Amino acid sequence: MMLKVGKIRKLILTVLLAVTLSFSMPTKAYAVCCGSDGCICSMIGHIMTRGLMFTLAEQTKQYIRDLMRRYKDWLINDYFNRYIYQAMLGMTTQLTTVGAAQVMQIGRMLDAKEMLETQRLLERMTAQAHKDYTPSMEMCTIGTAARGLASSERNAQMSAQILARLALDRQLGNINTRASASAALDRNSRLRTFKEQYCDPHDNNDGLASVCSVALTGRENRINRDVDFTRTISLARTLDVDFADNVLTDHETDVVALGEYLYAHTIPKRLTTGILKNLSNQDEYLDWRSIVAKRAVAQNSYNTIVGMKTAGNADYTNNTRFVAAVFTQLGMPQAEAEKFIAPGDQPSYYALMEVLAQKIYQDDAFYTNLYDKPTNVKRKDVAMQAIGLMLDRDTYRSELRYETMLSLLLEMELIKYHRDVQNRLTPLSGNKP
Repeated sequence: MMLKVGKIRKLILTVLLAVTLSFSMPTKAYAVCCGSDGCICSMIGHIMTRGLMFTLAEQTKQYIRDLMRRYKDWLINDYFNRYIYQAMLGMTTQLTTVGAAQVMQIGRMLDAKEMLETQRLLERMTAQAHKDYTPSMEMCTIGTAARGLASSERNAQMSAQILARLALDRQLGNINTRASASAALDRNSRLRTFKEQYCDPHDNNDGLASVCSVALTGRENRINRDVDFTRTISLARTLDVDFADNVLTDHETDVVALGEYLYAHTIPKRLTTGILKNLSNQDEYLDWRSIVAKRAVAQNSYNTIVGMKTAGNADYTNNTRFVAAVFTQLGMPQAEAEKFIAPGDQPSYYALMEVLAQKIYQDDAFYTNLYDKPTNVKRKDVAMQAIGLMLDRDTYRSELRYETMLSLLLEMELIKYHRDVQNRLTPLSGNKP
């Protein structure tokens, strides 16, 4: 039980009085008795008073000790344990609860911070991905035109090889060719083809009317294609040429006929078996094969040009329509553009390279679209570098063919001087020329 307020106040006053008396009492006490004879000190009274004071002081001190011990016991065992300790337990529980709640709020704030930063990072990466992986129209055009490029190039190489083989078979007189029997049969066969397909009655001052065996109506587009390089080869982007199938097209007849007029128009006479048994005649046959080889070098450029304009692979459907969109953007009607690129849905290597390396750069939209995402601009740059490498490769091959023909012309010029020197040295050696 708590002490009453009066008892606590009495206890405090008693303690203060004892302390005051203890510290204010003199070291020596004297009793003074004053009378008519003067003042007389009484030692006995002094001693008694002093002893009483010490006794009271000791009692007071003992009382205070007991009181403080009881107060200490009450304060610790009663008051502290029943009130302060329980209050401190409650305060500790409350502080712990409040602290946990505060930490939870801090944790929620940290979680919210991390979540918001993560969401911002994801949104930023999403925006960056959307920015980087959104293709442009030019990249789609380049990808569409380039998807049939490899197969078209392979068709071009095959067509060039087949044309070279046809030319050699015709000049060498191999079997299953119209020149196998004789040069006269070759000329007669070519003349018949001219009368039936390429003859124009108005040529030679209308003097070919009696020569042409077929009427002009219906074949106006076919006349003189056997000698017209511009219409037959130069202006065409894609030729309907496919020597791998068994279907003979007009373009295949045209390029073969034009090649026969340009190279080896007149083939030499066939050497019979009896003539070739003579060793000296065999040397002449080698000279004749040398001429055929020189013609093959010259015709190689023609075969390569025809091959580059050979129709591509038919597996890439709608390729012509997509590529024609480039010409449509340049102002050409869609139907005319498709016909201009290829007669069918098989654009040639030449047509595809023309679109990739030239036509897409003639559209002003290509340059305005360079104001695009940086990643798309880099993609375009890489694509343009790849196209440039393909052009460099084609240019390199063209230069090789050019150098081969130059070396052949140089050799043919040197043959004259070689023979002249040989004729001069022969009399000096004692041998007959």
